[in-house]
Amino acid sequence: MDLPQKYIEGKILFYELEETVVIDIDNMPNKVGFRIINILEDNIIELQGVDNQSQILGGVVNDIEDYYFAFKFIYEVNGYPYFFQFYEITSDEYLDLYNQNKIFKQ
Repeated sequence: MDLPQKYIEGKILFYELEETVVIDIDNMPNKVGFRIINILEDNIIELQGVDNQSQILGGVVNDIEDYYFAFKFIYEVNGYPYFFQFYEITSDEYLDLYNQNKIFKQ
C-alpha cells in the first residue's frame, strides 16, 4: 500500500563562507570547529541584513579551554549572509561585543 508523501515545512539555510574561513575552521580541532559551525547555523535565521555594511558577531566555544571567536560578514537585505573573515579574539573583545549585543546566541 502506497502512502502519500507528507511535506514538512522547514527553513532552508543559505549562507556563504570565504574559502579562507573554511580553511581556518578546518584547521581547528574537530570538536571546536564543529561547534563553531553549529553556532553559525543555529543563528543564521535570526541575522539581520544591513545593505553595503560589514558586521561582526562574536561567540565562544566552551571546551577544556574557552575559545573566543568572531566572524565578519555582509548580509544584504535581499541576499544571503557572506562570511568573509574568521578569527580568534580575546575574552575582553568578546565582552565588548557582548555589551554591544553583537554575539551569537547559544
